[in-house]
Amino acid sequence: MFQAIMKEGALSVREKELIALGIGLAVRCKPCINMYVKKCLEAGATPEQIIEAAGVTVMMQGGPSFTHVPDVIRAIDYVQGTSD
Repeated sequence: MFQAIMKEGALSVREKELIALGIGLAVRCKPCINMYVKKCLEAGATPEQIIEAAGVTVMMQGGPSFTHVPDVIRAIDYVQGTSD
């Protein structure tokens, strides 16, 4: 099912990965956040697009998601090799 859904279709793989990241962030799942940040970057999303998707999640879901935005930023830095 995963492979059938997460392939190119009416939505691009990048768009689907950004949606999955938003859901992971909304449910505050740190492993999901880490995995989908990596998958978003691999699918061609820019860090700016990832942060914007996180912003949409915060707008829709509120403060609990906002507290995990630093996890998104750390995951971007880690995947890009810019973390401390």
